[in-house]
Amino acid sequence: MSGAGTELRLVVPDKELRLTPGAAGVLLRILLKAVARAKQPQTAKEQQR
Repeated sequence: MSGAGTELRLVVPDKELRLTPGAAGVLLRILLKAVARAKQPQTAKEQQR
């Protein structure tokens, strides 16, 4: 990512995750929203709270 002070940290377990297709889709949407939110300017982040 290219923003100053922008950081997204993902912690995953050592073991392989076994997810249903539905759960995998939900997890993907959560991660995509987190990345999009991390890319927003700080003022836009504060307005969402």
